[in-house]
Amino acid sequence: MRWHTSFENLRNPPLSSYRPPLGVHFTPQGFVATATSDGIVVLLDRDNGKIVAYYSITQETNLRPLKPEEVTSTPQQLPKYLECRLKRVIGDEINSENIKTFFTGGIGVSGAYNDNTIAGTGDLLFVVGGGPDEDGDGYGDTGALVAIKITKDSSGKIKLSLAWYMKLLSGSGTSPTIDPDGKYVVVSDFDQNKRARIVVADIEKCNEASKNNPPECQPAWVMQLKGKPLYGSVSMDEDGVVHAWNQGVDEYGNNLTPEVVAIHPPDKTHSAPYFKWTADFPQPPGKNFKDTEWTSTVLVLNNIVVGTVTFMNAIVTGQGNFPIPTDLYSEVVGLDRETGKLLWSVPIPNDSFNAPFLGPDGNLYVPVFGLLNLFKIPENGNPTDCSSFVDTDYQGGIFQFKTGE
Repeated sequence: MRWHTSFENLRNPPLSSYRPPLGVHFTPQGFVATATSDGIVVLLDRDNGKIVAYYSITQETNLRPLKPEEVTSTPQQLPKYLECRLKRVIGDEINSENIKTFFTGGIGVSGAYNDNTIAGTGDLLFVVGGGPDEDGDGYGDTGALVAIKITKDSSGKIKLSLAWYMKLLSGSGTSPTIDPDGKYVVVSDFDQNKRARIVVADIEKCNEASKNNPPECQPAWVMQLKGKPLYGSVSMDEDGVVHAWNQGVDEYGNNLTPEVVAIHPPDKTHSAPYFKWTADFPQPPGKNFKDTEWTSTVLVLNNIVVGTVTFMNAIVTGQGNFPIPTDLYSEVVGLDRETGKLLWSVPIPNDSFNAPFLGPDGNLYVPVFGLLNLFKIPENGNPTDCSSFVDTDYQGGIFQFKTGE
């Protein structure tokens, strides 16, 4: 291990083991950036791990995490096999509080500032969390995309400060994504009917809003989807096209066909954003799954859009409406970037819930997490007995795919 840095002195009480800082970003200035659940943004020296600067969003501004959802589950209400597995994720201390945290926050839409990976471009860092506390109850009344500025004072000391924020309708399960030119940042939130929206900020115009009091920025454009809230990250390419996942139930109660959508920004012939294409996925050969999930971030390459899809049969519990799968099948897929046509698919043993990436050798790498496999009802052993539980079916890893010889 090159270095290890404790954040124990950054807050009181100390950070809990099941809500650590999540996600890091390497800045152009040579720092490592991260954020905690209660809104402490931290810069560390990449060489030695020393804390260079930190900024508490909740202490320095009126922005607050959202009020946690009410989840009343107790360890006794969990299937025994799931309790066994959660102990491997959360630790041996399983109680109502950390079960609630895992299902409502650890999976991504609690309105805490570490629900998603921190992002950045130039001298700005972006986190998603809660917005202004306008009624004085100690919680944000909306979600918010928050921009933090990196500066140097006259002595050369690094400082962090609030640049601006953009209100969202809710917390977000998506990490901020910045287009290749560093002009726009995109996230997703959802409305009161739990239907996803795509929300885009123009960074230059929002920087102008930083002069206002409060420094609130308005979205450049918003696209309402019919599907349920999004998790992971959407993408934005150099043309401003956003790629996202759309699924769920429409306003009439009809099941939507799970699909990837390419959303074009407003242009000379369209005053509002519009669908460039949509793409759904055929059932695996010989299978008939009821549900389909996009289970990775979206990777946009020169000619293709890449990600992972998981087909499943599942039951849904009250635990944050998260599916408990009984059968799973996952694959990596490649879509034509211009038309959305499915070009190829390759089976993988587990879902990704991570970010595929193109390596310096030109090959595709897909991290496999197996989150849905973590919840899958075990095929082996007695599901009421931890001692008989076999856990080899949800081991993570990384798969390499050759993109050409």
